[in-house]
Amino acid sequence: MDRSVRNKSLKGFTFMSVLFFLLLGSAGIIAAEEKEWAGSGKVVPEDKKWTITFNTSVVYDQDSSGITVEDQSGTKVDVTVKQAGEEKIEVLPPAKGYTAGESYVLRIADVASSQKVKMTDDITMSFTIEEPSSKDKQAYIDLVESTNSTIRNILVSGWDQETLSPGDFSDIEGELREVATKRFIQDTLKPYFEVEMCYPCDSSMFPYSIAHELHFEVIKATNDERIFQTAELSNHLSEGMLVTYTFKNEDGEWLLDDYKEERFSGGGLDISVEAAHDYMKDLYRDPSYGYENVAVTYVEKGAEEQYDWYTNRSYNRAYYVFQVKTDRGEFQRKFFPFDGFIGYIED
Repeated sequence: MDRSVRNKSLKGFTFMSVLFFLLLGSAGIIAAEEKEWAGSGKVVPEDKKWTITFNTSVVYDQDSSGITVEDQSGTKVDVTVKQAGEEKIEVLPPAKGYTAGESYVLRIADVASSQKVKMTDDITMSFTIEEPSSKDKQAYIDLVESTNSTIRNILVSGWDQETLSPGDFSDIEGELREVATKRFIQDTLKPYFEVEMCYPCDSSMFPYSIAHELHFEVIKATNDERIFQTAELSNHLSEGMLVTYTFKNEDGEWLLDDYKEERFSGGGLDISVEAAHDYMKDLYRDPSYGYENVAVTYVEKGAEEQYDWYTNRSYNRAYYVFQVKTDRGEFQRKFFPFDGFIGYIED
């Protein structure tokens, strides 16, 4: 659903729900220079309709070519531009929709106020059309889990098992090229292998497990690049974090090109009771726990003070209490919605 928000002030105009701080004269709109929308690069559906809302009445000449959409080669796309009210202009998609995985630029120029004062410069916004696979969450999960374990195993294989020290990185570089880009290998994996990696500690630069059930977001999905974010929950071995993966398509193969970690902040994951309940239920139904039957019931909400060593501060963290009943007994657990930490409750 398309939403537009009107700015009541006359010190700017609203462009696809985003405010641009441009200069306004008493006679109408005066753009300081060509500007690109700060929210450029979003992934949208192939039938995306853009709504441009101004803070004053405008007049758009249907015969002009002031508002256009261009494809990656700079060719204009056959879109329909029409006035949709005194202060709104709509840009409708091509009859057959935009092309999946392709990027486009929406350009706005030659729009005049009802006082016949025109914009003097362009406003541009780039956007990318989602691939059908961008909706296939499991494809992303399989890709990241396979890549994590493959790179981990290759790095471990490069260590000398007798001296427990890293060997020659060039010995494993060829294998890494099958799962990672050359840039990521040289800039990230090589320094990690030679300086930071601790094989005897069973360390890993990637999460051992990710909680895609609780946090998963596709940031970009094109034919050439996929960027998505998930989370590693806090536990006794990890503080937990948001993790963002970037994969590049090279000759039909998706290769890891970037990996970033970000500590939870603000409200953290802010997991709901319902999501936490489903996660706990699936967790204890995992065959590794050995339970035949599992029932999870929400009991109550509480809060307790937790110390964060990273910020050197204590925080009052909310938690949910769940009763877990199995064929081998029952117990209670605390689940912290901030970072997914699961704490024990003594009987």
